[in-house]
Amino acid sequence: MTKYSGVDEAPMENHKSKHTFKLVASLAVATLCTGCIDLADYESTPVQVSTSQGVVTCQLYRPKEVLWDQATDAPRGMSIKTADSICVEEGTRRKNAR
Repeated sequence: MTKYSGVDEAPMENHKSKHTFKLVASLAVATLCTGCIDLADYESTPVQVSTSQGVVTCQLYRPKEVLWDQATDAPRGMSIKTADSICVEEGTRRKNAR
């Protein structure tokens, strides 16, 4: 018994192991499914977006989702994070225009 709750520790240990099993199983399924999706199946023709720093080339994927949209080329001096953000903005703009 624990000194605080008066509850036997065995059920709690059983609960922890069930939780651990669910976590491990979920991670295994997620890892397996990662290889199931081929982004090339969803690629659009590359899109060029003009910015004040130069042209960013974007790979947009699904018309209704922007989760995977990313830059494939950016002007010198622009960070990848900034270029990716520009691509997500372009994907969002196109999604909202539909």
